[in-house]
Amino acid sequence: MSDPLQQMAGLMNRLLEDPESEPVLLPQLLKLSETLPEGPTRGALESSVAAMARLRTWLQQLQARQRLSTRFTEVTARLSRVEGLSALMQALADEARQMLDAPVARLDVFPPLVMAAGEAGLRAHSGTFIGRLTQHVLQPQDPFARLLSRHGAPMVAADGLTDAVRQEAADMDALLRAEGLHGVLAVPLMMEGACCGVLLVGERMVRQWTVMDVDALQQLAAVAVRAIGRVARADMAQHTLQVMHERQRALRQQMDRDGGFNAPPLGAGEDTPADAGPLGALLVAASGPARAAYVDRLIGPLRRADQARGTALVATLLTYMDHGHNARAAARVLSVHVNTLHNRLETITALLPGWNEPGRGLEIHLALRIALQTAAAANQPRSN
Repeated sequence: MSDPLQQMAGLMNRLLEDPESEPVLLPQLLKLSETLPEGPTRGALESSVAAMARLRTWLQQLQARQRLSTRFTEVTARLSRVEGLSALMQALADEARQMLDAPVARLDVFPPLVMAAGEAGLRAHSGTFIGRLTQHVLQPQDPFARLLSRHGAPMVAADGLTDAVRQEAADMDALLRAEGLHGVLAVPLMMEGACCGVLLVGERMVRQWTVMDVDALQQLAAVAVRAIGRVARADMAQHTLQVMHERQRALRQQMDRDGGFNAPPLGAGEDTPADAGPLGALLVAASGPARAAYVDRLIGPLRRADQARGTALVATLLTYMDHGHNARAAARVLSVHVNTLHNRLETITALLPGWNEPGRGLEIHLALRIALQTAAAANQPRSN
């Protein structure tokens, strides 16, 4: 039989050549170290083997984090192409279940994250459910949501909820038990310090959630807040446009029934801001200077920046709003890269703070349309 030291040296070389063999070789190294006599040599070897094990664990964690980072880059890109809140939430719930290799996942969102979309709350489920968990509507005032909101941190349960959580959130505990879930991991969706949703994954057996599991779900929750906010704003903009057009059609029908709009004659250069919505139709009755002042008050900084720098901020913002805040669609129409569009939007935000707020956004969209129609009319030749 060869010397234990030589055997250990051989095993270490094999471990260096094939790190994936650690689960087999490391126990052999530890067993060989026990055959050595007590003394400095044995102590040094045992310390080396232990250090090697710790180093290998650290490298595995580093590789796992690198893989997770790469995956989140792909997830973010994939989610940016999803349109509609329902489709986006389903994609996020599916991603949570697949990422943590769990049988079920659930995503709930509520105000203020989806307030712009006019929703009291939305939810999506992924996996096969057997109980009433899918029927439960989670709201901000729900004890389980309040618990997560108060701590602002993940809730980790390897084998059922803890006694403290069970007492405070008895309804959710009963639902999770009826679903047959033992391992539960839930993270709050946080926006400006407030809980605006819950992302939960469940396991039907005892499961010790790792630090990587918790970190992955927290990162996905952060991605969800940004993605849902983007789509909610786009849906709100689309809804606003639809309402504007419907009101415009109703106003035109009323004008046809009443024999026209009894506004005073327009002076030179005072062209009707066609297709500017109901408020725009009312502005027809105002004087040219009054309409110009209205437009300048809302988008004057953009127009002056375009004139001074030769930029196209007015056209960019109007195209972006006309396309429901869809950056890719607007970029295609403007024939620019989507990054260029985002850079322009940053400049617009600096010049018009709060332009994307629902009430202010509606007025700015109207002013942009009036400015466009006025400019188009001014460029048309006038008959004598």
